[in-house]
Formats: sequence, C-alpha cells, structure tokens
Amino acid sequence: MTQVIVENINPNISELENIWKDIYAKSTPNFFLSWHWIATWYKRLPTKPQILVAKIDNQCAGVCIVLNKKVKRFGLIKSLQLYLHKTGDEKLDQAWIEYNDFLVVDEHSEAIKYAFVKYITEIMHWDELIIGASDSKTFTPLLLNDLEKRDIWKSLSYKTDLEYIRENKLEYINTLSKNTRYQINRSLRIYQSWGGIELRFAASADEAVQWFEDAGPLHIQRWYKTKVGSGYSNPEFVAFHKALISEAFDSGNIHLIKIVAGDKVVCYLYNFIDGKEVKFYLAATNFNNSDKNLKPGLITHYLAINHYIKAGYSTYDFMAGESQYKRSLSSKVSEVSVSAFKQKNLRSKFESILRKIKHDMIDKRHLTENKGLYKFIICGGKESTQKGRNYDNAVAISFEVQDGNVKLTHKCEYQTPQASISPKTDITFKASSIHEGALIAVTETEVVELSLSDLTISKVISHPSFNDLHHAIKDGDSYVVANTGLDSVSIYTPSENNIKHISTINGQKISRLNQNSDYRRVASTKPHFIHPNYLFKLNNELWVTRCDTMDAVSLNSSKRIDIGSNLVHDGVIFKNSIYFTCVDGQIRIFDTQSLMLKHAVDLKEFVSDLNGWCRGILPISTNLAVVGISKFRSSKRTVLNTNRSYARLLLIDLFNREVMWDLNISDLGIDAIFGIHLGS
Repeated sequence: MTQVIVENINPNISELENIWKDIYAKSTPNFFLSWHWIATWYKRLPTKPQILVAKIDNQCAGVCIVLNKKVKRFGLIKSLQLYLHKTGDEKLDQAWIEYNDFLVVDEHSEAIKYAFVKYITEIMHWDELIIGASDSKTFTPLLLNDLEKRDIWKSLSYKTDLEYIRENKLEYINTLSKNTRYQINRSLRIYQSWGGIELRFAASADEAVQWFEDAGPLHIQRWYKTKVGSGYSNPEFVAFHKALISEAFDSGNIHLIKIVAGDKVVCYLYNFIDGKEVKFYLAATNFNNSDKNLKPGLITHYLAINHYIKAGYSTYDFMAGESQYKRSLSSKVSEVSVSAFKQKNLRSKFESILRKIKHDMIDKRHLTENKGLYKFIICGGKESTQKGRNYDNAVAISFEVQDGNVKLTHKCEYQTPQASISPKTDITFKASSIHEGALIAVTETEVVELSLSDLTISKVISHPSFNDLHHAIKDGDSYVVANTGLDSVSIYTPSENNIKHISTINGQKISRLNQNSDYRRVASTKPHFIHPNYLFKLNNELWVTRCDTMDAVSLNSSKRIDIGSNLVHDGVIFKNSIYFTCVDGQIRIFDTQSLMLKHAVDLKEFVSDLNGWCRGILPISTNLAVVGISKFRSSKRTVLNTNRSYARLLLIDLFNREVMWDLNISDLGIDAIFGIHLGS
C-alpha cells in the first residue's frame, strides 16, 4: 500500500515554482492548475496562504494552496471558511478558476487526493471547506471522508468532440440541428456580403493583451445590465488577465482571436489551450449592428470550432455557464459546481434547517405560476383500496392548465375483464403514444386505442403472450409492444394473428416463453432480467429503454446509449434530443446523432418532497418539459415525507432548474402517471 505523507510547508516563490512545475509535468494537463494560472493568482494574494504538499518516498507528488476567510451566516453564525485555490473575495475570485482540484501526479492520484482531504479534515481547523468550480470526480475523496456537501453554485459544462467529427469524416455543420444550420448559413451570407469573414490570431503577447483590452467595451455593453455583470468593470479581473496573457502566451497556452467581417469586428475570443483541448473562456461580441438576423456569437464559435477541427485538436470546451448557443453547438455535457463541505455535527444540522426554511419560502412564490394555456392528455391508474392490487382502474384524462388552475375536459376509466387476468394483476394504463389521431395506450395485458378528441375507446387488442406491457407504438397494421413480462419487444399484427418476439437480452433467446401458456393470467414473471420499458424510433431503427441495465438499445444494430445513474423509464425524442427519465427524478438528455449526453438535471436538487417515481416526460420547448411524479406508495418504500402524497405534474425549466408550476393530479383521478401528451 502506498504511504502518502502530507505536510504544511513555507517555500519561497522560486521553491514553490519548482515543486509545482515538477508535479504538473507528471499530471494530466489542466490550464487552471498550470503554473501560468497559479503564479498569476499567487502573486496577487492579499494575505499569506497555506501550502500543502503530499510526499511519497520523500518525493513531492501533490500540492495545493488554501486560504482562510471568516464569515457570519444567517446574521448569527460565525464560520471559518477554507478555500482551495480561491480567496473568498468576489473581486479577486472573478477571474474564475474552473476544473479546480488538488494538483497530483497521475500515478497514485486517488490515494494522494484522499490523503489531502484526510489531512485537511483531521489536522486543520475550519468550519466549511469550499472547492470549485469542479466536476463531480473532484468531490469523491471528500464524500468518502463522510463530509456533508452543499452546492453553492451549479451549472453544466458543454463540449464539442472534435476528434469524433474528424475521425468520422463529418462536416461539423451537418452534426447540428436544422434550425442552428439555418441561423449559421443566414449569418454567413450576410457577413460574406460585407467583404468576407475571417479569424485572425494574435501574433504576439503584446498584440494579445491589446486585443483583450479592445474587447472590454463590447463585453461591458453586453453584460453590464445582467446579474453577473462584466469582469471588465473589475480592475482586479482586468489586471489578472493582462498578467496571465503576458505570462502564458509565448508557451502557446493562450489564443486571442479576432473575428472580422469586411472592416468590422464581429467578436473577440479568448481561449486557453491544454495540449489538444481548447477551453473557451471569454467572448466579447459586437451586437451594434442593426440586422437582427445576425448571430455573431454563434458564427464566432462555429468558425473557431471548424478551425480547431482542421488543426487537429480533440475537444472544444465551452466550460460552465448556461446558454442556448452552447447547447446548440455542443455534443457532450457534464455537471460542475462550487460546493461547500462540512463535517456532520449539530452545528451543520442547524444550518441546514435554516437553509431549508429560506429555500421553502422562496419556492412557494413560484409553484403556481404559469405563463400560458396548456392542454394535456395523461394516461395512468387509480390506486386500489383493496388488497391484492396496487392499481384497480386504468384512467386517461384530458385537461387544460392556465394560471395554475386546472380544468378537466374529458375522462376515460377502463377495467380489464376480470376473467382474463390474475386477481393480482394491476389495472392501469402504462406509457402511451399517438398515431394518426389515436392515443395508443396499454394495460398490463392489452393494447387500447382511444380517440384523441374525447378519449372514447375504439379498439382493445390482446394476445396470450402479453404480460406486464409497458408501452406500445403502431407501425402500419402492427403494434410494437414493450412486453416487459417476457423481457421482449413483441410485434403483433392482429389482422394476420401473427406475433414476433424480439429478446431484449443481448444474444439470448426468450427463455421463459411457452407457446401453450396464457401469460395474461400470470400475475408476475418477476424477477425480470432486463425490464424493457419504452419504445422509440430513431434514424429508421427501433429502440427500447431497458430499466434494469439503465440503457437504451437499438433492436436493429449494436448501438447502445449508456444512460446510467438509475432505473430508466421513458425515452422521448424532441427535435435533435432524446429525453430519458430515471425513476429517482433524474432527466438525462442525449444527442440524436452522436448519442452523447448533452444535458442532465436532477429534480431532487430543486423539487420539494420528491417522493414518488418519476415517469412520463413531455418536452414542449428547448428549455421546458412537463414531468410526471406518481403518488408515493408506502408499500414500496418507507415513507420519509408525506407532505406530497399525491401524483404531481411539474412544468420544469430544465436549464434554470426551476419549477414553473406543480399540480395535484390525484385530484383528477390519477395516482400513477405514465404517459403525457399535448392535447388539441
């Protein structure tokens, strides 16, 4: 076992530089932990920091710098904060470090980080340790030390995989959505009419500093009225970056780019370079032109990405911060946060209680707000009051929502004939789809067609092999069914009485299929090996989500989307994205072309009392989605909080992580929500 010794040292700046550079040479490149960034920051510190080194066999293998700050929270609690590579002073920290972490050699990196955390926790005095902006991997050793984590600030970090585009010989513009392509091409035509558009790279450190200064007025004009403001209004920010550019430009770690159309500046771009990775840090865009069809920011990044693809770079990292252009131009996403860690004790528990009271007071202002009229159709079931079944009534409803008020327009209640099923079989509508004016719903043993206009039932179809159906889509005269009880997808053509079963277990036949059995009368075939849930078609291929393996697979090829995180339910396509729900309240959004994660939201972080299972999602715009939360069933799990013991329909702003409204759907007769659709 590797022994790591952590020491608190007091080197002069030359000694610190040697230690830092030696360790950095053996670590994964990270511009924010390079000596360029750290030295620029260190030289501007107002107070003396503490410097920790980790040693293996008396050789330095890790280093970090921490600073103390005294604060008072909630007007009455004194606290000593400890910051990693930050000061706690907003003006000094506005330079904004990302991918913040302990600097360690790659070999034994996990052991070294754990040793740092152990030393900080056991030897140093502090009340709150603040680290960020960092990705989730950075926080692992702190969580292993049983520290309580609270996110102070959280965002998504977007990236474009340049290597994927280059290796697959793709044109970058063809990987983007139709709307994004249109905006880019329209802007390019206008800029070309001005005399052409080009990227110019600063040729020297002096020129780069000058361009950084020239970008200031444009940046201030764009950001001065916003909540975050412009860093150019802060002399500390400007001085830091002028010094950083002078320090790092000649080593090739900084690119200052000016985008010019004719004789007009379109934008300035300030990027950091880590080997073959590009980190976009700042843009100063010229919005002074009167033509509203111009998209200078979109064009700037489009041209820069094309340049970096051709130049052999691997990744274009937009870094943290929500923006439509980042979502439009990227192919990957990950979460980053600034997080505070506390040791679990009575003091931290008291602070958590105060923080929850404050959060709930703010939350109540938003829950009933609605910005327009919405019409919905929902499929689900009514909770049973009798023993033997969880649900005993399949229900579909249509209703309107406006200003937080709900008006029921139509309702269908249905029960499967008792003689055809087991006394223990649940009666509920599961997930549904829409096909040529009909709502295609399923019970556990039937496919049921309903009219979209008034929810009257027009057709009920069944087959002896149907067991625990979860979803169905119609394909011509055939019904494609997620036949969960057999771990299969079944394609049934009633007119020909022909059925085909496709196993959802890789390379295996459907072991439990017996042609002579009537599975409709079997209460359960559990345990399921795969538990297929939801069907969708993508690029002429049939896909199914698999709950227990937490993925989605194509039934026509070897393609697979590793959704991960928790049990997967829905997979709904909207524009160029696939929206997957996990039953624990996570929503994960993947790109339809690259099949890579674009966005992730955990409802538990901002939805109060999230107890029931999350099933059913309806994206209605780029940032808004309606999400179903079924009523909590105490038979499944221990009740932790019964304040929300009803089915809920939430309108969620996915990118701002806000609840726009929160509706009680149990009042309309549905306790389990499965399918959500827009009404007409």
